[in-house]
Order: sequence, then structure tokens, then C-alpha cells
Amino acid sequence: MITFNNLYVLINNELSQISLSETAKAKIEARQQERKSIQDEQSKYVKLGDKESVVLQFDPEKEAKLVESTNPQFNTKSKRYEYEVFDPNQGRPRIFAANLDASSQIDNLFVEGFCTLKIRRDGAKGDKNTKYFVTPAGAGA
Repeated sequence: MITFNNLYVLINNELSQISLSETAKAKIEARQQERKSIQDEQSKYVKLGDKESVVLQFDPEKEAKLVESTNPQFNTKSKRYEYEVFDPNQGRPRIFAANLDASSQIDNLFVEGFCTLKIRRDGAKGDKNTKYFVTPAGAGA
């Protein structure tokens, strides 16, 4: 969530700061949420922001596809597993791309008999230290 406190405007070639009203802040926040919702509906991938979590239904019988990708921001290559999942919030299948650590957590929960899992992301987009926490749905995270 982005917070808005001030708006900068150019008046007579000078940058001036004005405060946004609570109404304006609420409208901007609503548009941001609406855009995120539209993007989520259109994407086949599950995307989480910092401190966001989602409950997903996994099928341990389905193969998780190993993919390699390049991160141009850090000029690094990484491997991850792509799981086909069912997103009950969207009511449709999607893909969850898990780094090796998250994939290990997912597989360990499969062995324990859990298939409906809560995934929580800690770390902003582009943060090299982003961590994912995987727990059985309904359990504290």
C-alpha cells in the first residue's frame, strides 16, 4: 500500500507542495486497488507484494516445472519451480513460481499431507533478500 501525504505542483516555475485531502487519498487508493485487481485477473501468475499472503491449492500429483530466469536488475540467473495451482480467490488455475527455498517448504508440506497452503512474501519487488513463508492454510504464519 502506498501512502500519500503531499503533492508537488509547479506554480510559476517553482515547485510547491500541497497536502492531499482524505477524499483524494481514498480515491487514489481505490484506483490503485482496482488496477492491482485487474492485473491479477489478467495474469496467469500469482504475484505477491511485500507482506502479502495468498491461499493456494496445490496438486502434488502435478509436475512442478524447473525454469531458469535472468534478473537484469542484478545481472544474475536463478532457478525456480513453477507450480500449477488453483487460486480459490480467483476461482481459476494459475501459476506460482517458487524459489528453491519456497519449493522445498512446499514439498515438505506435501509429504506431511498438506495441499492447501498459505504463501506469505516478506520483501519488496527487486529486493534480493525476499523470503517466502509457506504454511498449511489455517495455521498461523
